Amino acid sequence: MTQRDTAAAGDCPAFERDDETYTARYDWDDADTPSSSIVRAVAAVRGTDPTTMQPLYEAVETTAVDRLFDRRPRARPERLSLSYEGCVVAVYGDGRIVVAPSD
Repeated sequence: MTQRDTAAAGDCPAFERDDETYTARYDWDDADTPSSSIVRAVAAVRGTDPTTMQPLYEAVETTAVDRLFDRRPRARPERLSLSYEGCVVAVYGDGRIVVAPSD
């Protein structure tokens, strides 16, 4: 995938011109995990295959991320930020994943 100005389908994050970030959404109803959504969003922004990237578990405890942002409607954290693959990633409790390339 390549960087795009608008989200066309699924894994293509939308480019936000005002702050030069890309926004994807985690689907709470999907069988996928938040950590997998992070990897796909960063791969889409970087224009690379997710299988060639550093494993996310080397940057953050993926089990903890998945538990913090799971499907249960209890209180989720407002935001979790991390650095991954040359990007700053913010995961929000409302399902947004915001990716800002840092290099």
